[in-house]
Amino acid sequence: MPAGLVLGVPTDLDALAASGIVSSEGIARAAQDLTRTEWIDSANGSDPNGIDDQSVGELIRARLGDEVHEKLVSPLLSGVNAGDADYLSLAAGAAQIAVAARKSPSLITALREQTTAAQHHPDAPVFHGIPVGTQTLTDLILARLTQVDVPVHLSCPVSSIAPNGSGWTVTTPLGAIAADEIILATPAQPTARLLDSIAPETADDLASVEYASAAMVSLAVSKKSLGVPLDASGFLVAQTDPLPTLTACSWASAKWAHLDDPEVAILRISAGKHGDTHALDLDDSSLVEALGVDLNTTMGITAPPIESRVTRWIDALPQYRPGHPARVAAWRAGVSDEAPGIHLAGAAYDGLGLPACIRQGRQAAADIA
Repeated sequence: MPAGLVLGVPTDLDALAASGIVSSEGIARAAQDLTRTEWIDSANGSDPNGIDDQSVGELIRARLGDEVHEKLVSPLLSGVNAGDADYLSLAAGAAQIAVAARKSPSLITALREQTTAAQHHPDAPVFHGIPVGTQTLTDLILARLTQVDVPVHLSCPVSSIAPNGSGWTVTTPLGAIAADEIILATPAQPTARLLDSIAPETADDLASVEYASAAMVSLAVSKKSLGVPLDASGFLVAQTDPLPTLTACSWASAKWAHLDDPEVAILRISAGKHGDTHALDLDDSSLVEALGVDLNTTMGITAPPIESRVTRWIDALPQYRPGHPARVAAWRAGVSDEAPGIHLAGAAYDGLGLPACIRQGRQAAADIA
């Protein structure tokens, strides 16, 4: 990928031209943004989280053209959300771009200024991770809770929540649990079910949130079988040039030093997206085989993997539509009015990545404290 990209938006058109990813016509169309002095969209409206929010595709297509959106921005943001950036809320799904879009009619100019103001140390790593695995976080939380005798009930689904004086009664297979306050960190549909009798209007709207399912497949392959050098972090697949199954491939061995091995490469492959369950309909062995065909097309890999692991995330990725932040504010206000003491947090609301979910959890805990 060319230098100067911000969530796929190019800020260095010379580097973009040199990459060959976008045609000369596409470069010329994007360059029109640099001389724009009048607003051509609603990005600077008074309600950027609600009525003036727009889709990522709407903004990028208008300011930089279809080709930049389809070749650069959409593969990244559609892939992250397992959806379609033409329907993704700008405010919720690409806040960094939304902030820049409000500052200037020229998106490239605003992003250049934003990047300059937030310069990082040149030697700082692009990616951060936990060498012993992300599950260490949840394992450590569980250990610390049990150390201080906080009861933790696993595989214990809540069937209902009901008011009980100034608090709540939570019904579970283990019996009723009394609670002063509750944090619902569940996906939108289970949350809607639990709120149905106590905050029905909020529950109805929450139930309408759409979700995508995806499969994450980790492959260990011999480096001798690779047809390309692992000289980047991976590749994305544009919807204009789709593959039968694979939507993105992360070269984990190149991204993480602790996974680097002289003989074996680790690839993490995404498959499936909103509205397309083809990959999820395959059994594990068939899915690995189908991805092998796509890896042959893209990376020249002909040998079967040494090892494989398939992880399926069913209805795990909420689809943020334009106006999503305003809807979230309305949900929280509705719950506060109709069911005081219940708090909402999680991927359905203010971001689906780990940092966003951790931030929401901390805020919910602070609200209770």
